Amino acid sequence: MRNWLKDARKEAGMTCAQMAAALEISDIYYQFIESGRRMPNMTIDMAVKLSKVLRIPLESIIGFETR
Repeated sequence: MRNWLKDARKEAGMTCAQMAAALEISDIYYQFIESGRRMPNMTIDMAVKLSKVLRIPLESIIGFETR
């Protein structure tokens, strides 16, 4: 599970559905990404999108993903 992503989403005051809409993906697919069931190795494209939506530096996202 990507706890960092769940925490960042909640801190931004967003639901899973709102995140999915902002990322232009389905709700289910977003939930799979957050739970770690999909995209076990996050793509740079997705990391960039998350960085923009959550207003988190890309370097931080990469750091979370490499831990």
